[in-house]
Parts: sequence; structure tokens; C-alpha cells
Amino acid sequence: MSVVRVFFCAAIFLVGSAFGVLADNPKLALIITNKAYPASIGALENTHRDGERMAAALTALGFSVVHKRDLDKGAMLAEVSDYVDRLEKAGPEAVGFFYYAGHGAANSKRGDNYLIPVEAPIVSDRQLALQAVKLGEIIDSIAETSAKTNFLVFDACRNVPIGFSVRSALRGFRAEAHRQGMLIAFATDPGKTATDEGVYAEALSEEMQRPGVLATEVFRAVRNRVLAATKDRQGPWIEDGLSDNMYFKLPPVRWTNEDRDELNLPNDAGALFNLGVKYQTGDGVAQDKAKAARLYRKAADLGNTAAMNSLGVLYERGDGIAQDHAEAARLYRKAADLGDALGMSNLATRYELGHGVAQDKAEAARLYRKAADLGIAHGMFHLGRLYDSGQGVERDRVKAAELIVLALKKEDWVANQAAFFLGWSEGFRTELQRLLKAEGVYSGPVDGDASEALKKAVLALAAKSKGGG
Repeated sequence: MSVVRVFFCAAIFLVGSAFGVLADNPKLALIITNKAYPASIGALENTHRDGERMAAALTALGFSVVHKRDLDKGAMLAEVSDYVDRLEKAGPEAVGFFYYAGHGAANSKRGDNYLIPVEAPIVSDRQLALQAVKLGEIIDSIAETSAKTNFLVFDACRNVPIGFSVRSALRGFRAEAHRQGMLIAFATDPGKTATDEGVYAEALSEEMQRPGVLATEVFRAVRNRVLAATKDRQGPWIEDGLSDNMYFKLPPVRWTNEDRDELNLPNDAGALFNLGVKYQTGDGVAQDKAKAARLYRKAADLGNTAAMNSLGVLYERGDGIAQDHAEAARLYRKAADLGDALGMSNLATRYELGHGVAQDKAEAARLYRKAADLGIAHGMFHLGRLYDSGQGVERDRVKAAELIVLALKKEDWVANQAAFFLGWSEGFRTELQRLLKAEGVYSGPVDGDASEALKKAVLALAAKSKGGG
């Protein structure tokens, strides 16, 4: 019987929500810490203390916390089931946080990850499926609730030997099925061990309390702290699949009495942005673009990327606010750095024109491509234009036409630009005719002519895509 170190090491942080913070939503937390393992598995020293630290941090953030210690398999499943029921009853606005500290293992032959109960009589990895709790089933059960925001943290991989045979076990974490909206955070790099000294839990519990810090930045800070504390022996790692922004604590914001009268939720960045849109467009209120800019600014300061883009446009045009190309570029960059595809595309235009930044068409092409890969028609359209002209990229009329067809299928406004892009090169129009013919909307000659038939085909593709045909 061989002795190995803990080989399932992960903290999985699952977020499935729109932009938000842990504000007045119902907040529920379940903490399970296992310590008293039999000699065949190996006792742990600090899991309960880590759980207490996380419980205190979550309580300070307004969570209703249940902390259970040293559970066997039946008790673990019962607690998770009860937690799932409470989450479901709390409704779609609920915020859930599940934290586990204890032993875990992964079986490479089966491809599954497991949490190990304290009384599991495991002497071989073959018994994991019968005696341990399958991690994927916990994730699935929580993901199936109506709660739109869930955090799952698995703080395992302690550097305490597991004593059972692992002929088919995997050393290190084996990835679970990816779900959009997840940030997967490992307590240490895959295949390595974490100290059983609470370094990770201490860093996470403290960094969560910092106001105005995005969840992704919390984990960046945690990584840096753990690396420093362990002299680079333990490096937490994340797989960031978040499509939205999330805060544990909002930054402090100053409000005027007028703002408070207009908005009952002063910390709601989405509501601030929507109110800014109303003032910008005059929808239901007297149009006031200066006020729109002020509301966008507050929403942007709270991390709302849509507000960053909208405020950037106002600065770019000098609309309701003094024109400032550098500030527009800064706002677009901030949005882009937070993963916002429209921010990337807007920043690309700044680089292409040299407005607010040094002109760099290669950088513009890179950012347009990144936005296009994320499904933004604006990025597809302008990257296609660069491919046709050979600016910032090697000229490629085929790619240019492919990008325009993709953009036509995404957004109606692209078809309205037909008079513009049909004025591009003859080679581009030839390739566009080929693609539109393949789409079944063009039956004319493939001759590169900017004909009325080609324009009608462009409009037909856009209409077909909008109608789902």
C-alpha cells in the first residue's frame, strides 16, 4: 500500500450572475470542515480553524452561515441537500457560498473528483466512488437552483499524506465541466500541495473584506499573498470564466440629496446606468446629458462596464461634458481590462485614430480581433475593414468578407452600413458575393460589382438572421 500526498487540490469559486454585489440579497453560506480522519487517510490540523475564519468573514458580509464539522458521507450529503433546498426557497436573487476544507482525491481512470468524509473506510482509490462524495454532483445540485449567484470554494490539497493505494488516481486537480460564469480558483497549482497552516483561508477571508475590489482582483491579491507567505511554494491559480463583474463589498460613494431623491438604490450600478440612459435620451425625463454623464460616472466607479463605455462616448464627442479623448480612452481601457468586449472594440478605434493614445494600428487590429472573437459586431466590422485595407494586419479580402457576413448576422446596424462597406475593394466584394451566394441570398454574378442586387442580398441576409431563418 503506497503513501501519497493529497492529490485533489482546488478551490472552486462559482459565480453565475449579472454584474452585482452582495448587497441586500438573501445570502446563505454552508461551511464543511473535515479534520478527524482515520490513520489510513491522515488527520488534518487546521481545517476547523480555517472554517471558523471563513465563517466570520462571511458573517461580516451579511451571510447566514451554517458551519458543520467532521461529517461522514451521509451527513455531508444531507447538509448539501438542505443547503440546496434553502437556496431554492430563497429565490433567484439569493447569493450562495459553499466552502469545504478537508481531504479530496481525483481518480484519473474514472475522471472524477471526490471530497472525502471523515469516517470513510477507504483503503484503495477504487472505493472513492462508493465511500466519498462526488464533487461534480455538488456543483450540479447547486447550479440547478434558481439562485443566480453561487460561490463554491474547495480548500483541499493539504500537504498531509493520504495512506491508501492510488494506482489509478490522478495527482493534482482534474477539471470539472466548464460552466459559463465560473471563476475556478485553486488553493495551489494543479498537481501540487498546499500547506495545512491556513494560509489560503486567511488571505481569502481578509481580501474579501476590501471595499470596491472585483472578485477576480480579490483572487489576484490572494495569490500574491500566499506566494509571499510560502516563499513561492504554493501558488493559488484561477480559471476566470466570468462574464460579469462581482464585488464582495462596494466602494464608498458620495451622493447628493438630489441623487437620493431620484434613486432608491444608491449602490445599484445597473440602476444608475439605466437612469443615465434616460437622461441622455430624454426617455421619460427632461433630457440632461450633463446629468447623464454624472450618473454614468458613478456607475462606472462601481464597476459597471456599460457605463464606462457610455461615458467614454460622451467624452469622445464632447456631448454634455468637455471633450477629452484621453479620458475616453482611459474609460474604454478600464472596461476592456474587466473583460468587456465593447470596451475592447472602442479602445481599438482610439488606437486606430490615435485619439487619446499613440496611434497603433496593429494594436487596434489586435483589440478588434479580441472583441470579434467575443461576438461583438463592432469589432467584426472594423477588423474586416482593416483586413480589406491591409492596415495593421496583412491584407486578406477573404477574411474581410467572412467578418462582414458574421457581423451582418449579429447586428441590424451593419446592414445599414452597406453603402459604406460595398465601397471597399473589388476583391472584397467578390468574396462577399461568394459567401452571400452560399447563404442563399444572392444569385447574381461573382464579378466584384457593387450592384443593387448585392446590396439587396446584404439586407436579405440581415433580415434572414434576425428572423432566425
